[in-house]
Amino acid sequence: MFNVKDFGAIGDGVAKDQVALQSAIDACHAAGGGKVVVPAGTYLTGTIYLKDFVHLELLPGAVIFGSPDLEEYNAPDAWPQNWTSVIEKANGRHLVVGVEVSHVTISGGGRIDGNRAAFFDPYKYTRANFPGTRPSHTVYFVESDHVVLENIEIFNATYWSCFLHGCEDVRIRGVNIRNDLKTWNGDGLDIDCCRRVTVSDCNIVGSDDCIAIRADCRRLKDQTRACEDITITNCVLQNREAGIRFGVGNGIIRRCCVANLAIRSGMGIVIHSDYADDSVRDKTIRPPASDRDGTDISELVISNLHMVTRIPFIIMSNYVANPRESTKVTIRDVMIRGVRAHGNNTTVIQGNHDMSVRNINFSDIDLVMHKGEGIANWKAAANCSERFAANRPYAFYATNVVGLHFNNVRLSWGDDVIPGCWTHGMLCANVKDMTIQGSVLAAPENGKDIEQLDEWNEFI
Repeated sequence: MFNVKDFGAIGDGVAKDQVALQSAIDACHAAGGGKVVVPAGTYLTGTIYLKDFVHLELLPGAVIFGSPDLEEYNAPDAWPQNWTSVIEKANGRHLVVGVEVSHVTISGGGRIDGNRAAFFDPYKYTRANFPGTRPSHTVYFVESDHVVLENIEIFNATYWSCFLHGCEDVRIRGVNIRNDLKTWNGDGLDIDCCRRVTVSDCNIVGSDDCIAIRADCRRLKDQTRACEDITITNCVLQNREAGIRFGVGNGIIRRCCVANLAIRSGMGIVIHSDYADDSVRDKTIRPPASDRDGTDISELVISNLHMVTRIPFIIMSNYVANPRESTKVTIRDVMIRGVRAHGNNTTVIQGNHDMSVRNINFSDIDLVMHKGEGIANWKAAANCSERFAANRPYAFYATNVVGLHFNNVRLSWGDDVIPGCWTHGMLCANVKDMTIQGSVLAAPENGKDIEQLDEWNEFI
């Protein structure tokens, strides 16, 4: 056992403890591995690097606290897989880092605090007018294996709270993540090109996506990695964007299970094959047309959810929501079952003209629709590419889909619905192989329950 106090750590929140913390980790690694113990106290530090077979035990009351001095963090080019985001003003510096490490654990009941307040005030600046940059991920692992995060807190991230990139055999359990709801891009947990990951019993509050399942392998040494065999269970999620997002990147996401979640968010479940980060949106470095254009997503099982959201579900193949665009990827074989949800905007199931969304199954769903702000003016955008696919006056909107199945889906309308906002329970255009069994898709007042059209156009 290696106690950081024995290496000179003070833990008063004023003294700089980076050297002492790193020395304890290095000594543990040199001895073949073991436990680095951090007693109660506040340890001011820049980047610390975890090493193979090191168990960092943050005892209750221990806080790893991010230094306000950017010079105490890693350089943005410190390892080849690292990256920055110009648009999101994240500078590629991180607090707790594992680069190509194996058998690493962080546990113990303590906290890792990104010290967001030292770098920017989201109540004063927007991302657009912020004059500087900020550190990136509070906890960051890349191309590492057998990683355990258990019974810890990650608070006050400057950007994403925890980023796993190209990792495998990861267990995350009992992690409490808290980010100010005004923090731009304040994701909770991002799992990118990872294999065999379990997430359970976590409580996540973030300003952006609570959990994002991604597939952007371009910066990794292993360019073949899919994001696969991911399970997320027994979590409570709260944020302003997606509770769970699948998408981002030009890779593959497959074989994921999500179950037993309570979600309060702007969007509940988002499955979006052409949602890309700013480097992919930048046409100067976008992969050539012959490469996969977007994320290929398949074999998802999503069950036992309770959601209070603005938009319950988005399943969509194009970032700009333009079905005239073509992608070389599909969203297919998605099963959503056992959901109780409240929403006030449209659930979207939308492919492009070559029918890239296939075999989508909803079963045992209770959806209550409310108010409908913004619905009435959805046609105001100049054209379809500027108009998000939600904001339609339909509870469900499906277009360019092959295989859409509703079994025991019950749609109802709350007493607070704005009169005249909603016109349909469901509108479908160019949907092939559709079945509706044992379902009640109730019409809004003075509206229709279901309307099916043979062809899609941008003004339906």
